[in-house]
Amino acid sequence: MLAQNESGNSLLTRLDCPNAAPSGNHQYAEVKKIAGISSDATAYSIDEFLAEKFPSNIHHPTQAPYPYLTWNDDDCSLGSAEPARRFVQKETGFGNEYDPPAELFGLLRGPLNFVRGAVAPKAPFKHGCWRHDFAWRNLSRIEQKFPFVDSWNQTNYNLTNSRLGSDWNQACKQTYNFLLIDIRMACQATAKLALDVMILQTSVATYASNANDVGYTNG
Repeated sequence: MLAQNESGNSLLTRLDCPNAAPSGNHQYAEVKKIAGISSDATAYSIDEFLAEKFPSNIHHPTQAPYPYLTWNDDDCSLGSAEPARRFVQKETGFGNEYDPPAELFGLLRGPLNFVRGAVAPKAPFKHGCWRHDFAWRNLSRIEQKFPFVDSWNQTNYNLTNSRLGSDWNQACKQTYNFLLIDIRMACQATAKLALDVMILQTSVATYASNANDVGYTNG
């Protein structure tokens, strides 16, 4: 926008005016797409979600086009849902990376069954946690800011939990190939246990995010 100073006798000066945030319904549709819970082909993959969460320049609107959504997370801590919070963090690793117990190497089948003291890669459960946090925080925030938008409901609660389970299962499969099938199975069992506890001890009614929390993370 071009404007003059108060006296009206200066050269025109360009002022940058922030764009207004989209409507509640528009944000709701974007969150479902990015969180991977929309019912059509627009649903993001986990890699597409990560690209949006960590754009190369959080201040550039083309590279980071969603500053009116919240991209903060608490690594699957589930807000204040105790004791699920600490249990899920413990099961998925406090850095949200599944770290196979050393004793699993003694159970390996096939050509790797002789391995002792080896270090297996860690499955990145944190990626699914980040997407789950993004979904819960935004769905709750949108409904608080736009009460006519029914975004934080039982259906979306179920969908986001199912997506988290799928993301964790995929992390196990991609990290541990057929030579590490025992570790993969242990990884998947851990993911299922963590998810079951989370679902058992959380609900739509007991969760609410910060309605004013928006913006990209710097990490």
